[in-house]
Formats: sequence, structure tokens, C-alpha cells
Amino acid sequence: MRWPLAMLGSRVAWRMFARFALASFLPLAALSALFLLQVVRALERAATEELDGISRAVGQSVFDKLLGTLDLLVTLPGVPSANPSALGLTGAALIEDGRTTWLGEPFDLAGLPSELDPARPALWVLDDASGPRVAIASVAGAATVVGLVDPAKLEAAAALAGRGVEVCVFGPPLERDALFCAGSFSPIGREALAGAPPGAAGHLSWVDHGEDWRAAHWELFVPSRFAGESWRVVAAAPRSAMLQSLTDFNRVAPQTLALVLAVIALISVSLIRRTLNPLRTLVAATKRIAAQQFDTRVEASGNDEFAALGRALNDMTQRLGRQFSTLTTLAEIDRLILASESIDEVIEAVLTRAAVDLPAFELAVLLGDHEDDTLGRLYRRTRDGKSVVALFELSKGERDALAAAPGGTVLRPDGAYDGQRISLTEWPNGGVFAVPILRGQSLAGALLASLPDGSAWHAHDVAPLRELAGRFAVAITSAEREHALIRRAHFDPLTGLPNRRLCHERLEQALGQAHRDGRRVAVLFIDIDAFKSVNDLFGHGAGDELLRQTALRLSAAVRDTGTVGRFGGDEYLVILPALQDGEALTPVLERVTAALQRPFELAGRESFVTGSIGVTLFPDDGSSAEELVRKADTAMYTAKTGGRARCVYFAKEMDLRVQERLALSNDLRRASERGELFLVYQPQVRLDGHEVIGVEALLRWRHPTRGLISPALFVPILEETGLIEKVGAWVLHTALADLATWRSAGLPIERVGVNVTARQLLAPGFVDGLAGSLAAAGVGAPCLELELTETTLISDFPSANARLAELKSRGVRIAVDDFGTGYSSLGYLNELTFDALKIDRAFVVNLPTEKSLAIVKAIVAVAHALDKEVVAEGIEGELQRLHLARVGCDLGQGYFFSQPLNARELANWLSLRLASQAGPRPRSAA
Repeated sequence: MRWPLAMLGSRVAWRMFARFALASFLPLAALSALFLLQVVRALERAATEELDGISRAVGQSVFDKLLGTLDLLVTLPGVPSANPSALGLTGAALIEDGRTTWLGEPFDLAGLPSELDPARPALWVLDDASGPRVAIASVAGAATVVGLVDPAKLEAAAALAGRGVEVCVFGPPLERDALFCAGSFSPIGREALAGAPPGAAGHLSWVDHGEDWRAAHWELFVPSRFAGESWRVVAAAPRSAMLQSLTDFNRVAPQTLALVLAVIALISVSLIRRTLNPLRTLVAATKRIAAQQFDTRVEASGNDEFAALGRALNDMTQRLGRQFSTLTTLAEIDRLILASESIDEVIEAVLTRAAVDLPAFELAVLLGDHEDDTLGRLYRRTRDGKSVVALFELSKGERDALAAAPGGTVLRPDGAYDGQRISLTEWPNGGVFAVPILRGQSLAGALLASLPDGSAWHAHDVAPLRELAGRFAVAITSAEREHALIRRAHFDPLTGLPNRRLCHERLEQALGQAHRDGRRVAVLFIDIDAFKSVNDLFGHGAGDELLRQTALRLSAAVRDTGTVGRFGGDEYLVILPALQDGEALTPVLERVTAALQRPFELAGRESFVTGSIGVTLFPDDGSSAEELVRKADTAMYTAKTGGRARCVYFAKEMDLRVQERLALSNDLRRASERGELFLVYQPQVRLDGHEVIGVEALLRWRHPTRGLISPALFVPILEETGLIEKVGAWVLHTALADLATWRSAGLPIERVGVNVTARQLLAPGFVDGLAGSLAAAGVGAPCLELELTETTLISDFPSANARLAELKSRGVRIAVDDFGTGYSSLGYLNELTFDALKIDRAFVVNLPTEKSLAIVKAIVAVAHALDKEVVAEGIEGELQRLHLARVGCDLGQGYFFSQPLNARELANWLSLRLASQAGPRPRSAA
């Protein structure tokens, strides 16, 4: 009872007790209430997100099981005696030539569509005595296979739901019973689901028998792979179960609050006791000062007599210790500058040291911002020893005052500077002594110091501060130089991302850690599709902006889960370390893909630029950084050649294709020297009169061991290796020479068509080489027709069109090949210089279907409106020829007239055709 009774007679004790009550008890109660509210919200939000994940996971699992069942179903024609139950089916039907063979339990085929799309199997729900059942039908060769999915196989997906969560999957329509449910789904919940607004996903709530329920529903988009309507997956749980953790928290909270209040009371009593018994502290401090322990400090807050005595003692200690500690501090700072590479580390260490060796001052360091000289970072240590870094605004008046006083000046809160801020009022009334830190001739920042007692400044006070500021200037210069060297060596200057070198280092580190921890590492190799087109169309400034925007998007998508680096050019590398399994990669990959699909703002316009992604996993695809990156690059190339804007995981077959491509590339370099390349010609026939007007020259390669190689395989290799210019010149020379031979033999062939790539067309010597080939063959320019694809033309439209206009002026004909499969823009078509449009065989092969006929009519109408000739490729039947003739198509070529023939075979074919005029529709004997 002694200390509480002593407290009653002390004004200082009462004041401290009142402050503790106001500063601790009341905020603690308010904070507890706010915390409880936030906990409830966080639990509900987390539970809702969990329901979202469960509905999606169950739906995806069901979809995967349907796809797996489909893969097994289509194998039934080859194994007619197979057991359906082993394939996840309760029954199956094999329909071929009007006969139905049942495997397992027969079922109703009333829902089977009359026509099945081979590319889109049918999926529907039929009702029987046991409830809704799922049926799948697909075309397998000449047969139609129908299977009834075993409900138990789909219901296995419900295992993904956690305890207490009810999951139901509904097929169309929602009024039908659920396909399966894990739990008893409430009829009220069914009504809430039926009344939910349309959308791919959403949330529901309802009250059933006094219980508040929360649910998440997700649309299983069946039409993405099947001909059928979407399903709906619902995951629901009672709100009480979602907030179970809150009940546990409420049991513990009162005891915790009581313990906190008890701790506060003990601290209060302890502080009051120390305040009322200062003599022991003063005596001990005096002894330490006598022993030259000048770091001694006495707590001296307030205005009572004890505080006054403590301040007097502290002032004396500070002045005595200043002389002893200055030289030691400066020597230690010099050592820190030499030993550290980071200015932040130097400042932290100096402030920590200064708090001990220069206790007379309260120090802070202001470092200016490189881009905005009005802002800076203020490094400061509070009295309790904590480091604080805050944004600091330095007014123009203060900057001018510092610049005018290299030896330092006093900045006062009541000074006449413009833009005064609250930050200065935190310092004593005696002002802040600021010594500029100079970087060469420019102001890099300032060393700020104050005297805690607010006394005036003297010359002996500021001398160590000037020494300290000079050393900070050396440290800043050294750190900035070191930082610049590191950034140049490890970071890309355009995007700020790690460069190729740093990416390899971080990947090596991630692989080492993953090997020790038994985890996985994913490598994503990303290449921007058609990046050259962006530079060509918008300029290199827009290309740089695209690279910067892509870097920002990828960094935001990956977040802090991995490293995003610029590997070179328009290539990026993403490293995702410490993955538990391959599934952990999925959400990051989805974010990366979504980031690349959004439009970019380039040159003031929205532009859609896609990216191709290749993925490898450690240790599945390789054990070294070089191997993983190489294989990810291979997968990316596969994605790009397969249509771009795709994500492809590495497979061993890709390495085999790369090796095969490399072998073909090496063989192709010697193919022309060995005479393995040759030309064949396909006639172009007038559809209304059947006259042969011209031929198209087609390049072929007969490999000595592999036989004929497809042009789709070796022509891209010609372009990549640069051989296309040499081989293209040979093709042009040979085709014109063969044309001259045919014409000298009296064959009425008006022209020969030769395919040309963009690289050939834009080569500097192309026009002169073409003129030389025409002169060597002795034929006129109108006898030559150059065929270019839409993609070739659009890659550099201004340059390509200018070159075409030059060729046109010399009499050479121009044909746009494969029209309708590329950009097909009327805007560029109106500006393009050309003579004929060639309709791609993709539209001819489906004639006379209504859709293909409409497209062909439109192309013919556009071409004739522009006064251009129309040539149809891929004609294989009389019906196709008749429809093309009826819509006004001028010329046609295809196997209906003749397969491609070599020069001698073509001459014989045409001679026989001219000799025999009996049949109106002559065919090739082949």
C-alpha cells in the first residue's frame, strides 16, 4: 500500500495516471470494436472467395471428366466388346449404317441430334426413373457413338468441396433436378439461383428455417467444347459455419483484453514509481558522467522540478561528451562509407552511431529526389530508437537558403520561407541547423540537426555537423556510382526489368533452392506477336512504349511471386520459384494471359497486340537454367507457329521437331546445288470458255532420303535462312524460261504466276533481277504475274505497295493470293496496286453451302467493283465450277482441271486438250 498512498500526494503521479487512462483505455475499447467488425468482414469475404474457388474447381473437374469420358467414348468403334463401366459409362450405343449396337444398359436416344458436328460432340441431359442423366454423342469415323455417363464419375468431383459446403451441379433447364448434389440443396436456394441475374458467376444469399445461407454460382460453359447448353455449379454454406472462427475469437477476447489492461496498469505504476524516485537516477547518472560515460541520459519530460533537474544534467552531459565523441564518430562513418554499397545502409548506420556518439544532437538526413527537387526522403531516428523514413517537402525558400550557405544555416519554423510545412514544427524553437549535402555543384540533400533543449547555436556545435555532411556527400556519390554500375550490368534501361544476365542468376538461385526444398520452378518465355509491325506502323517510339507497358503489365500480373525480366528485343522471361506443384502455376498464367489480351494505348490509339508464351517446369523439363530457357523458347516458337496468342507447355516432341527443322535447314542449303528443287505448274482455266489462260509455278523439293517435302515446311525455312532470295530468283528465271519454251512450241499460254515473299519483294535488287530474267527469257512483262499473300503485303504495306506500283508501271501483273484468310481489309484493298484476287481454297471446298457461296459472291463483287480479275483455287468438282461460273468468277484452277505437272507433262497435257475439243469439261488423266 505504500506506493499507491504516495501517489495520492503527487501532482505528477495524478497527471501521468490520467494520461495513461485517456491514452490507453478509451482507444483500446474503440480499437477492439473496430477490430471485431473488420474480423467479421474479413471472414465473410474469405468464405465467399472460398465458395467461388470451390464452385470453379468442381465445375472444372466435372468438365475435365466429361472431356476424359469423350476421349474414351470415341475409342469404342475400335473395341466393340469394351465394357462401358470401365470407361465411366453406364451404357453406350454404337450407330453405324442405320444399326444400333448397345453396350451395357440401353437408354433413350430421343435427345440425340439429327446431325452431329464432327468438331463439336453433343452433350445433353435426359430424364429417367433415377433422375437426370448425362449423355454424350460424337462422330467416330463412319460411326456415331453415344454414351450415358456414370453419375458416380461426375459426383466424384464433389470431393473438392470442404466440410460443411454443399455443392450442386445443374444442367439445363434449372427447373430440372440437379445432376448431383453433395448435401441437400434447399428449394429456397434453388429459387434464388433461378432468379439470379445472367452472368458467368455470381453470389446468392437466402434464409432457410432461420439459417442464413451464402452461396457462389459459376457457369460451366459447355458450348466451349460441346454442342449443348451451359451448366450451373453452386457451392453453398451456412453463414454460421463461415463465422465459426469468430466464436472462438469471442471466447478468448475478454481474457486478452483483461490481460492488456493489467499490463497497462503495471506499466503505469512502474513509471509513476520511477518518476517519484528520481534521486537514485540522478546519483547513478552523476557517477557515470564521472566515469566518462557521456551517453548518460535522464528522462526529463514535463515542467516539474524533477524535469528541470534532469534537463540541466543532460545539458551538461551533452556538452562534455560532444568533444570526446566527434572524432570517434567521424572515423566510424568513414569506415562505413568504404564498407557499404547502399546509401540507405550508410545513413541508418550513421544515425545509429550518432545517437550514441553525438547525443547532443537530434540528427536527420534529407535526400532529394532525382526527378523532383521539391521532394525528398527524410531519414530520422525517434527517441525510442526506431528508424523513420518519411516523405519531406523542401520549399523553394529553404532550397535557396541552403544553396546560399554551403557552411550551413538555421531554418526556423517562423522563418519567411515560402511553402511552410508541419514537418518543421516538430523541431525545437531554436530551429534546425541545416548543412547542404552537395553532389558536385548540385544540391543532393541536407544534414538536419536540432538541439533538444532549444538553445542557440554556437560555432563549436556546427563544426562536427559540417564534417558529417561532407562525408555524407562522399557516401552519396560513391553509392550512386556503384548503383549506376550495378543497374547497367543487371537491368534493362528501357523497362527497368532485370536483363538476361540477372534473369539467369535468379533462375540459378531459384533452381538451387527448389532442389533443396523439393519444389518446382516454372519458366515462362514470352514473345510479343508482330512486334515489327508495331514499329513499322507507329514508329520505334510506339514500340518502346509497348515494351514498357508490357513490362508493367507482366510485373503486375506476377506480383511478388516471381521475377519478370526482359530477355532481349521483344522477349520477356518470367521465373516462378518455389511452386508446390504445377497447379500453383495456373492462376499466375491466367493473369499473365489476361494482361496481354487487353488493348494497348499506342500513338493515341487502342491497339491489340498479343503475346505467345512457352512454359517449362523444373525438374520435369530440365535441371539447368540454360536447358529450361531453351525449351521454353522452343515451346514459345511452337505457340507462335500454331497461331500466336497461345500458351504452350514444352513437350519432348518439340525438341524432335526443332532437330528435324535444323536438319532440313542444313539439307536445304545444298538442295539447289544438288538439283533437288524443281517446279511444277497448275493450269488456270477460264470458267466460261474453258480456255487455258496461264499457269501457276509451284516450288517442290524431293529430298534424297525423305522423298517429297511439303512446301509448308521448307518455304518458311527458306525465309528464315535468307535462301529465299537466291531460290526465288531461280524460280523466276526457270518459270519464264519454261514459258518461252511453251510459247515457241505454239502453246497458247498467256502468262505464268510466281509466288513472291515480302523479303524478295522488298530486296534492293529485286526489280532489276526480274527485268534481267524477262530479258533472258525473251518474253514481255505482261507474261509474268507475281502472287503475294495478304500477310506479306500488310507486314510493311507502304513499302510493299510502292514496290508493286513500280512493277505495275513496267507491265508486270500482280495477284493477291489466298484472299479471305488474312486481314481482308477493304481499306488497304482500295489503296493496293494489283490486277487479280485469288479466292482461297478454304471457301471453294465447301461450295455450294450457303455460307461459302455468300462469301465467294462478296469477294467477286468487291473485285469486279474494283475492276479486278478473280481466280478461284482448289476446284475439285463440276458443281463447284458451275457455282463459281454463275457468280461471275473469271478463272479457276484445281485438280478438277489438272494436278500440278512438270514442264514437259504440262506441254503434253495442253497439246492433247487442244487436239480434243469433244468434251466441254476436260479433266486431267491423273
